[in-house]
Amino acid sequence: MIQLVEAFGGCCSSCGFDVSHTAMDFHHVDPTSKRFTLALDRFTRSWGKIVPEAMKCILVCANCHTEIEAGVRECPPQPDYNAVLALAQADT
Repeated sequence: MIQLVEAFGGCCSSCGFDVSHTAMDFHHVDPTSKRFTLALDRFTRSWGKIVPEAMKCILVCANCHTEIEAGVRECPPQPDYNAVLALAQADT
């Protein structure tokens, strides 16, 4: 799923961390819209299901994700999704 991380810019959208893809999380900006968790080590769905779910998210490192969830860090704005949409179209 490195392609998805790269489509989201390849680094934390909050602090810029880019040392390890394994330290990245997909944070749902609106938790009520979450249908399933996007975990880099557990993608078992098709791109057709992953991409729409990913478009509800921002890419952040694990540390920033924890701070956003705790309310001590502001959630960054959602990115331009052109690269993410290109991934979805490549799968069709």
